[in-house]
Amino acid sequence: MNSEQINICHFTTALKAQKMKLLAIPGSLRPDSINRSLLKAAGEIAPAGVNVQIYDGYADLPVFTEPLDNGPESESVRVLRDRIRDADALLFATPEYNGSISGGLKNAID
Repeated sequence: MNSEQINICHFTTALKAQKMKLLAIPGSLRPDSINRSLLKAAGEIAPAGVNVQIYDGYADLPVFTEPLDNGPESESVRVLRDRIRDADALLFATPEYNGSISGGLKNAID
């Protein structure tokens, strides 16, 4: 067994010993988007111990405005920040839009 195989075995064993929270963030607001379907499929094939949760709160997020970012935090922003903070990993699935990511995803990341 080489060192890469040992590392994979160690990682797999660690996953089985504890739950891993993976927050899946689609780059589209459409409920039937291909990207959302890919994230659902990732949840279905995730190894035991990996809990994939899909974020569905885009429509509730305010448009990011940097000068206002230091003011009171909206509930939807607080929820997203808490979910990101609580996750062990993030998984993005997004369509290409004008050579970049979708506006909704960029707004959420900002």
